[in-house]
Order: sequence, then structure tokens, then C-alpha cells
Amino acid sequence: MLTSFKIKLTPLLFIILSVSCTVAHAQFPECKKPLLLSSDANWPPFIYIDKNNKGVGTDLVLLKNILALMQCKVKLAPIPERRVSLERTMGRFDIGLGATKTKERLLNLYFSSQYRVEVNKFAYRTQDMDIAAITNLNKIIELKKAIAINLGGWFGREIENAKNTTSLFVYTGTVERRIKMLQRNRVDIVIDDKTVLCHVLKASTSANISIHPLVLSKAPQHFVFNKETISPEFVEQFNSILDSMILSGELSAHYADNLPPECLKGL
Repeated sequence: MLTSFKIKLTPLLFIILSVSCTVAHAQFPECKKPLLLSSDANWPPFIYIDKNNKGVGTDLVLLKNILALMQCKVKLAPIPERRVSLERTMGRFDIGLGATKTKERLLNLYFSSQYRVEVNKFAYRTQDMDIAAITNLNKIIELKKAIAINLGGWFGREIENAKNTTSLFVYTGTVERRIKMLQRNRVDIVIDDKTVLCHVLKASTSANISIHPLVLSKAPQHFVFNKETISPEFVEQFNSILDSMILSGELSAHYADNLPPECLKGL
């Protein structure tokens, strides 16, 4: 269960941040209203809607705490997973999370400092010995295995190329649904962030699903900001606070406190 993330500050750092955030609030028109976060909000444990219909998750809590130091608020606008990329293209958002830096995205987005690393792996039925023995993505393609994946996600150039050249990829709304498809033999593997897979499988009743050790892709993760609505000065202030959390150890403590140990490796 997600616990509150409390930022521990030395007296000197507290004074510095308090002064800079007061200035930021006076300078940045972005802070006059809640900033719009467009997300599918169904990517546990990083961001999801809990049983009380409240947005929670490690990345969302981190974002809210940084913005609170800037005297800003964020409004979560849940959208279907398949529309995330479109919403970013159309510019109908202010902030995004869990983004991999690409040349295409740099055209329209500012990127924060790196705050974690995404390691993409895949889940499979443990008894499928063909898949258990594979050593690369090409072998999965050669075996003509059905692959469930998030249409709007970025999983590295090799997977993007495979998506465009094969018909093996299957798209459905959430990672939980993809895991159910795997359990019901409708697909053969599910590709996603290994922490997401770990979190979902930990809550699953199925004991015959494993996460393969093969790393399909690995990339730094960033918060992103719409260049049309967010200023470079705002991003600079945001990064200053995020960087201080990294240096103080608060960032790593945040994830250590809120993720099961077996799901934490690789962040």
C-alpha cells in the first residue's frame, strides 16, 4: 500500500527551497491553476486509480511533492492508454510522467532530469519451455509468439521496428487485461516495465506466470512538459528540486519505502 512521501530537508536546504519556491510562484503563471496531467492512470505501481477513485502511485506522489514545493498543484485527467501519444501530439496536457527521451519527443517536450530507469522485460507462462529458452527478441518473432503490449508505450527501437514489420503484436487496454490474456492462452508473452509486471503479478492469483530474465530494453525515465504551456524557467526550477532529492537520497528512499523489495531492483 502506498504511504505518504515526506521530504526530509536540512534547515539550510529548507530555507533555500522556500525562498526559491516563493519566487517561482510569483514568476510562473503556470502555478495560477492546476497543471494538467494526461495519463491512462492505469500503470501500477507508478500511477493508478485506487479503490476510492483517487489517483495514487509512486511517480504521481513524487510529482505532487515536487510541485508542492513550487506551490503548484496538478490535475489528473485519466485517458485511455491508446490515446496518451495522441494527447501529447495534440498538446492537450501540461505535464507527463514515465517518458523515454526520443528525438521526436524533444521537438515538442521539455524533459526533466532522470528520476528512475525503465527496464522492459516480458511475462510468460512458466510451462512454455520454448519461451523460457529464448535469448533475444528475434527468437520470439521466429517462434511466431503472440505478443501483448501497450500501443502508446515506447519499448526501444528494436521492438518499435518489430511492431512495424510483424503482425504478432496484440493491443488491449491495460496491463491487467494483458496478463489475463496470457493466463487464458490468448497471447504468449506480455511486454512491459518489469516493475509493473512484478506489481501486477504479485497481486495476481495465478502461480504459473513468470518474468523472463531477458532485458528487452532499458532507458532513463523523465517527467515531460508541454513546450506550448510550460516555460523553460519552470522546468529549471522543477529540476533543481528533483536534483536536490537525488543528491540527498530522498528519491531513492521514496521508491524503497513504497515498492516491494522484489519489484525495486533496476530503478
